Amino acid sequence: MRRILIPVVLVFLASFASAQANVRINPGERSSRNAEYRQLVANYCRMDYDGARIVPGGWTRIQPVTGWRDNPDFHRIAVVTRYQIMPEVVSGHGRAIYSVQYDVSGEYDLMGGYFPDVDHITVQIEVGELNGDVRVLQTSESRPLVGRARLLQWIQTKLDAETDPGAKNTLQLSLQRMQDENRKPVAGQ
Repeated sequence: MRRILIPVVLVFLASFASAQANVRINPGERSSRNAEYRQLVANYCRMDYDGARIVPGGWTRIQPVTGWRDNPDFHRIAVVTRYQIMPEVVSGHGRAIYSVQYDVSGEYDLMGGYFPDVDHITVQIEVGELNGDVRVLQTSESRPLVGRARLLQWIQTKLDAETDPGAKNTLQLSLQRMQDENRKPVAGQ
């Protein structure tokens, strides 16, 4: 329920603010600023998908495109199979809000491990200028949105380094669940 409520509230607030400010909803990319904003959103999404927020040293790659000093806290990681930046953009006052649709195949909880949970979510990403530079200012989703292959690598790396038997078991089960999802039944079975 919470996954749905946050994006809905953000879209409502953005729509309300646009109406109050007499700002048009821009269906196309008519200016170089919109193209620059869209490219920034694409770069942010690609780095997040590639695991920049979960791998050592990754934050130093993604932080320069955001307005955040630190990697936002998270306890869960969404496992993404694909994402798409939608063409519509709400813009005004030097800022723009893009909607990004994600196909999610599951979620990795840092304490409980991986659990399949097919879902489709829409994340609002706000971009604008901060100290003269174009940055991602905020998103409606605080957890990393990471591709399956990168998360499998991350789990394997954690598993190789883990010494606690309980944590090691959680990582092994998570790895097994993700690998089982990739296996397709053979015809006739």
